[in-house]
Amino acid sequence: LTAFLGICLMLKPDIGIFQNAALLPLGAGFFMSAAEVWLRKLHKTEATSVIALYMAGVLTLMMFIPLLQQFQIPTSHEWLILIVNGVSVTIAQILGTKSYAYADAAMVAPFAYITVILSYLVGIFLFAEIPDRFSLTGAIIIVVSGVMILYFRRKVKV
Repeated sequence: LTAFLGICLMLKPDIGIFQNAALLPLGAGFFMSAAEVWLRKLHKTEATSVIALYMAGVLTLMMFIPLLQQFQIPTSHEWLILIVNGVSVTIAQILGTKSYAYADAAMVAPFAYITVILSYLVGIFLFAEIPDRFSLTGAIIIVVSGVMILYFRRKVKV
């Protein structure tokens, strides 16, 4: 709930939070949470590469209809960006999927919050984007909630 509050702050606490574009990341977060729980169970019967392939296949199928609605042939620069993005996401997917073979979803998931910090750093250094105070406050809340989850989860196990 604390991380959700942080996400709401990042989305900006105004009427725009209820627009479709703002709800998409929330939906993505919900479905990613469900996927993280299932990943732990799938690792008992499936290899990491198979799980990553299934996830890539399902996501490709899900994006096919929106792709047809607004398809444009990418420029050579855009192809380069797409290839780098594809390789990066594939590596991240395989490493993230493999992590669920070694630990509970509740222990692995908080480490995903580091993406908030990395996203800000990429935005600042590559695109000269400066986050506003709501975004920074939201990011801090998300990271602190992840640390709290790890701390209390470890304390309960000991």
